[in-house]
Parts: sequence; structure tokens; C-alpha cells
Amino acid sequence: MRIKNEMEYKYDAWKLAGYGNKELHEIQEQEIKRAFMGGVFEGLNFCIDQLDNSPEIADDNIKNLYKFY
Repeated sequence: MRIKNEMEYKYDAWKLAGYGNKELHEIQEQEIKRAFMGGVFEGLNFCIDQLDNSPEIADDNIKNLYKFY
């Protein structure tokens, strides 16, 4: 048996929060994994894009990312 990767544990927690312990069809499961990984990569791309900015601008952009008005 293989040891789970940290991302797999994060996915499991994310899925549990959204879907509880529901049994999902394998196609649904696959699409949920795609959505999760898409969000991970979007967040990573956002952080990489901030490297082109000055530290002050990058810091403001990161703080504003989850700011609700």
C-alpha cells in the first residue's frame, strides 16, 4: 500500500467539506479532482505572477485576493 501525498489529504478534506461522506459516481469524482487541481494551479499561477511586481504591490494583491467588500 502506498502512502498518500499531502495534496491527496488536502483534496480529501476539501471534498469532505463540500460533499460530506456521499458516495459519488467515478466520473463525478474525476471532475471534482479536476476542479480541485484547477484551483490549486490557479492559486500557484497567481503567486508566480506576483513575482513580477514590487514587494509592496505583490503584498497588496495577495491581501486583496480574499478581501470581501
